[in-house]
Amino acid sequence: MTPRELAGEATNRARRRIAEALSRVSDHPQSTYVSDAELRRVLGRTSIAELASRIRASLDRILLPGLADLESTVAAVKQRFPDSTEESRLEAEAILEHRIRLFGRVFDLGPKIDWHRDPHADVRWPLAHYSHVPLVIGEGADVRVVWELNRLQHLVPLGRAYLMTNDERYSEEFLLGLASWYEDNPPRFGVNWTVAMEAGIRAVNIIAALEMFRGSPNISDQAIELILKILLAHGRFIRANLEFSYRTTSNHYLSNLIGLYAIGVTLPELREARGWRDYSGRRLVKEMKQQVLADGVDYELSTGYHRFVLEIFSLFALLCRTSSFDPGPAFWASLEAMFGFVRAYLKPDNKAPAIGDSDDGRLIKFKERSAADHSYLMSIGAIMFGSAFKA
Repeated sequence: MTPRELAGEATNRARRRIAEALSRVSDHPQSTYVSDAELRRVLGRTSIAELASRIRASLDRILLPGLADLESTVAAVKQRFPDSTEESRLEAEAILEHRIRLFGRVFDLGPKIDWHRDPHADVRWPLAHYSHVPLVIGEGADVRVVWELNRLQHLVPLGRAYLMTNDERYSEEFLLGLASWYEDNPPRFGVNWTVAMEAGIRAVNIIAALEMFRGSPNISDQAIELILKILLAHGRFIRANLEFSYRTTSNHYLSNLIGLYAIGVTLPELREARGWRDYSGRRLVKEMKQQVLADGVDYELSTGYHRFVLEIFSLFALLCRTSSFDPGPAFWASLEAMFGFVRAYLKPDNKAPAIGDSDDGRLIKFKERSAADHSYLMSIGAIMFGSAFKA
């Protein structure tokens, strides 16, 4: 076979896998999956083909500004960071082989990823209703390792490599991975549906990856249909299981809200999108007042959690511009103060001191970084607030 024929066969395999996943989840009589009819109802007068066309071509309703004009972004990255193409390719090749980094350690997950297994302890969580799934199980098993894998953050560097190389094997892996995940994780069943925080982070990463792969010929109407069903299920689960407490809220609740807001802004055609967007937008503004102190420090008093919360509020701020929502001057002042705190605590080597507790959580990982590397936040601050945060 010629390379072109091999690529075509791989594309056909990916499409068959998606079709099989869609048919299985639609036909199961007791399924919790989003059905074809339900998706059509939620879209109203908008067809799958119309929405798919908008996603592939749109320069608006984008998660991040750098994902709007992908060609210009890629050209700028290649010019400024000439080694980035090879670095991206090597990372993507490892992902193709399902060698995925979790909490700083690379795990070989085998030909078919078991989405319910802790690869370190070799312990598997049961596929039970989320309300009956135990979080502690087996000797030495850590549910956070399973959750880290199921945040699907590895799809973003896969998308980054695709943009740098146009290698369609990466788009095929993106679609095959999503189909595999959805098959093995029916909504509201299993350990990966136990916490709305995980669903929120996962939704953000699926959206980011879709936007990076949107120019691929593999992103067919059928593929986008699958992704719409996944994101609709995520939005509904998050809205029904918000981690809110009248006593105190935390980064968990913020993760819920940013997941809802991201879906609501980037997929306004969904019937529930406006409600999710309006609800989460108002509450994210309120949580800035609740969770960030007057000096711009996250109330959990941890540099690790401060970084994570700042990532969430920064994405919200960028999405506010996309959705023409003004969170108000107090929000912007607090956000700038949060960047100011990072500038103050960074050491001369641009590493963050380990203050307070942390699980090294991130929202989106465009590039692998050490837990102590918070320096990239200054670049985001410089873009949003000007030269005061330039290195």
